[in-house]
Amino acid sequence: MSDWDNFWNSVGNAIENAAAEVVDFVQDVVTEGVVAAVAEAAQEFVEDVEDVADWALNVADDVIFDPVAFVTGGAVDVDYENGQFSADLNLGFGSVGVSVGEQGFDAHAGFDIGIASGDISYDSDAGFAMGGSVGVDWGPLPYAEGHLSIGEDGAVSIAGEIQATLPLPFGSIGGEASGELHRNADGTYGATTLIDVFADGPGDTGGSFYRDTAFGDSPNTDVLIDGTGSTGSTGSTGSTGSTGSTG
Repeated sequence: MSDWDNFWNSVGNAIENAAAEVVDFVQDVVTEGVVAAVAEAAQEFVEDVEDVADWALNVADDVIFDPVAFVTGGAVDVDYENGQFSADLNLGFGSVGVSVGEQGFDAHAGFDIGIASGDISYDSDAGFAMGGSVGVDWGPLPYAEGHLSIGEDGAVSIAGEIQATLPLPFGSIGGEASGELHRNADGTYGATTLIDVFADGPGDTGGSFYRDTAFGDSPNTDVLIDGTGSTGSTGSTGSTGSTGSTG
């Protein structure tokens, strides 16, 4: 092959390589441009849909939700405000509701019929909680209560109490007992208990027993006997509020 042929072959190869690079460049530019354009259009479409949905919910709140709440005296309360949708049903003795939107999610339900009540809830910020009670929390009337909470940070609290007075032919006996167990977010924990019992007999006779204990401390105990000519007190007193670690 002559030098002239080699020259033209080199020129042809150079043109071919340059054309291929131009084609690749155009493909990259077109592909990236199309992808970017599609992504931008999709984002604008989503924002438009969100704006339309927000507008529609605000209109519905004014012309539908608010009138329904007014007509039902608040028993049915559906609301949309600042990107948060909520719905509540309140029947006087009980209620249930849910809220979802830009401010997070929460749901709750509860009832109260005077002699008994209870509630349960979950909040994306505060966590889970439930509680309940039965009886009348006044004087000698029987009453019991308990609750549980689990925070988003891992803190747990369980507590409850019970109290009652029982009349007897010769007097009465009653008292209360309560306790709490908690675990903090840092892994430390603690517990407390309290027992307070009394008995009344004929005349001025009677007695009482009291003890409260905190985790890691000596219990505080007090025993009293009345009407027998003597009064006694026993036990030790320690500091309260100490906690332990789960390791």
